[in-house]
Amino acid sequence: MDNLQHQLERQKLETVKAKHEGETELEHAERQANHLADVRERHVHSEDENRALLGKLDLMDKKLSLVEEQNRELISVNSKREDAYNQINLRLEEKITENASLQRQLDSAIADMRRMKEHQREKIAAAERELQTRIVDLETKLSQSKAEISRLKRENSSC
Repeated sequence: MDNLQHQLERQKLETVKAKHEGETELEHAERQANHLADVRERHVHSEDENRALLGKLDLMDKKLSLVEEQNRELISVNSKREDAYNQINLRLEEKITENASLQRQLDSAIADMRRMKEHQREKIAAAERELQTRIVDLETKLSQSKAEISRLKRENSSC
């Protein structure tokens, strides 16, 4: 009986030990199950976040495409404005050159006119002096002629 009792106790101990190991394994399995549930929950949450981020990324890609198109349009408008500016600048330079040439021509014409005016004044002054001299000569001759007529009339009346 001792042997049987000893065997029963040993089996009891083995059963307790097996029960304890089973409980430990069950606790471990429950912890793993809880951990797995947490991992699944985090995985589902990550997938939701990924979908949200992909949606945001898609929206950002659309916005980027729109901004890139607007940028291309602005570059085109800017290029056209720059071309127009260059054309206007070129015409301005041409007009400045033309105006400088016209100014030189005007200055030359004014100088010629002043020289001609001065030359005309000199000619008029010379003509006036010549006419004054002629008038004086004619007045002198007229006076002499009148004096001669008076003298001849006196001679004629004395004769």
